[in-house]
Amino acid sequence: MSDEELMRLIEDVEENSLHKAPDYLKDMTISRAEQSMKKEKKTKAEQLFYYKVRVFAAMAASLLLLFAIPQREPVQKKDEISIMRMVHRKSNEFWNEIIFKEDI
Repeated sequence: MSDEELMRLIEDVEENSLHKAPDYLKDMTISRAEQSMKKEKKTKAEQLFYYKVRVFAAMAASLLLLFAIPQREPVQKKDEISIMRMVHRKSNEFWNEIIFKEDI
């Protein structure tokens, strides 16, 4: 929209006021809103039932995954175990020297 057209629109609105919406538009909008609310409206008992079904389904899926997937202990290689033992022994020696060091 150019500046001239915009200025003409502003003048037209100022002189002639705003255009009114059709009379039927309000009634039509309200009736559509009421219809959609009636369709979506469920009783409290139905809402509670569907909530219970969702919770039960989630629990069943969780239990199924918990028991269906085999749990295995990670297998450590012999070298990894010996390295871990060496690190443990060295750290114990280090801390024993610091803690039990005799002050002179």
